[in-house]
Amino acid sequence: MDGFKASMLHASLAHALIGVWIRCPLAQSVLHSELALWRTRKVDVDEDFFLQIASRFEVMSVERDEFDALQGAEPAHKHLDEIFDRLSRLVRKRYMAVADWGAKERIELMISWIGNPPYPDKAPLGALGAAACMPAKRKDDDNPAQVKLIFAPSLLGPPSWAAVPFLLCHELVCHATQGAPMDSSDPFAEGWMDLIAQRLHDRWLDKVFPWAPKFARTCADELSCITRQRGPDLPDLHSNTRAARAMGRQAALLIEEALRVVRHPSSRSPSRALERLSLQLNRVSSTVTDRWSFVAKIMRLLDRPETQLDRNELEQRVRLRRCLQGWVAGEVPASEVLFFS
Repeated sequence: MDGFKASMLHASLAHALIGVWIRCPLAQSVLHSELALWRTRKVDVDEDFFLQIASRFEVMSVERDEFDALQGAEPAHKHLDEIFDRLSRLVRKRYMAVADWGAKERIELMISWIGNPPYPDKAPLGALGAAACMPAKRKDDDNPAQVKLIFAPSLLGPPSWAAVPFLLCHELVCHATQGAPMDSSDPFAEGWMDLIAQRLHDRWLDKVFPWAPKFARTCADELSCITRQRGPDLPDLHSNTRAARAMGRQAALLIEEALRVVRHPSSRSPSRALERLSLQLNRVSSTVTDRWSFVAKIMRLLDRPETQLDRNELEQRVRLRRCLQGWVAGEVPASEVLFFS
């Protein structure tokens, strides 16, 4: 079976089983093993695949709920289109409410597959089988921008499938219209905005993934944790991205705490203030170096107690809080926060 067909069949199977996955531990092990056999599996029509899985379940005496769930399998592309369309509308609406969207045309979803695992980590059962990115686009390219969703058939179980909304939300919120060039080591895009994307994802899941929103939240959180972990054997690209992700996320949380202190009487909660500021900052025209400098300053000024700051840093901290106060009060734009000194 070719990789794309295997990916779509595994995605259809994963969607059918999301509601029963947690309560069927034996089926988890059996399915994880079956997914790895996609290269040697012979399937003439889609129904053959589901019959083969059902037969294997019967041989291994898996839980009855899995058999019942298999009867409801539907083509995965239908659900993918629904998820992406709903997310696209929600992200665009949120940006338009607090900043601007910036995309001149509709962003398209492209589906691809890879034979090797997309992450270097050891995969939990049925997990780490999906990834996403936004391919670089030349200035003279008139084609619509694309979000590329990548499936690894051997790992595409229910946890991988349930993490798809988070992957798509990250690309749309963090990268679709960001004001700086794409760079996987950008702590603002990969860490700071990733936190915002995850919070928006969690808030929207009942609309975006109504089939199993609680399960999807759990899978997104587990994927987020895994892709922030660093170890001695990580390839450099993953290690650098994860270091930037952890740093950017921490800087965002520090600013959220600062916003709690400088709240304007008419402002919303610190978390909503951070969300609004972040979306505005993401649209500011800047370089990756500008963003690195901003995140580094936040970490230097807010991640240490006052006793560890020198006089110049204490004065900078005061100026930062005044800048945030001005932004909260509507007196200064987000660009002044990004480039404060």
